[in-house]
Amino acid sequence: MPAATALLPRTVDHRPAQPTLPLGEPPEPVPTSTLADHQARQLATAVTTSLVEVIAGRRPAQQLSAWVSPEVFGLIEKLAISHRGSDIRLRSIRVQTPRPQVIEIAVHLVQRGRSKAAAVGLNIVAGRWQATGLEIALEARRINQVRAVA
Repeated sequence: MPAATALLPRTVDHRPAQPTLPLGEPPEPVPTSTLADHQARQLATAVTTSLVEVIAGRRPAQQLSAWVSPEVFGLIEKLAISHRGSDIRLRSIRVQTPRPQVIEIAVHLVQRGRSKAAAVGLNIVAGRWQATGLEIALEARRINQVRAVA
């Protein structure tokens, strides 16, 4: 398995284990030039899993308010309404840090037994890590996206 691929651990009932977000404010960012691959994967896994859980209705959207941009927050709230109770599961992620203060995440989702794709962009905004971009394909011929405005 390539070093950049992280598979989520499975519990006895075959649902992904829910990573816990730290209480309070997100941690101070570490520039990606010194951010270890392991740390980037941990952050990417926690944020991406939480995004998927909000969209599927298994986690309140408000828990992510400090971790996502206002545009991404609005999108996940809309998706949570339209996909609440659906069987969206995170299958795997691939993480890369193309430049300092940027983490890009390619996401493999499963919805109703079919593979779906998503991409999440994490950037440092106002001194902390935040999801500023989300592209996700959940249903045939329907793609929802938000991109950061430079």
